[in-house]
Amino acid sequence: MTDDGAIATVRRWFAQPAAALLHPQVRWRVCPGMPVRQAVFVGPEDVLGVLLPALRAPFAYWAPKADEMFAADGGRVVVRGRIIAQSRDGRRLSACFIDIYSISDGLIVAVDSVADTAALAPEPAHAR
Repeated sequence: MTDDGAIATVRRWFAQPAAALLHPQVRWRVCPGMPVRQAVFVGPEDVLGVLLPALRAPFAYWAPKADEMFAADGGRVVVRGRIIAQSRDGRRLSACFIDIYSISDGLIVAVDSVADTAALAPEPAHAR
């Protein structure tokens, strides 16, 4: 796949996450501190049915926004962006992230996701 094709796949994912863009054995790894019960999610059902709902659950609003995408060696795409969120008590939150997508034959086969999870943490009781 060309670099442009790999980036186009990731752009489609950010526009509308869909099982059709994920390899049947996709492996999605998230960094410690994310509001999820596991660090690795395997397969489209795990990504779409477990991971994404778990990431959104603590928030009234949650959306990743890609600021920059660029091709790397081996069919990989690096995405630098921000998670824009609103807490259930109305606080607006923003956290930087870096994702590395591995693309093969137009499908996402792996993702390594790292985010500033401290920026999304609930406000400590003593700070209220």
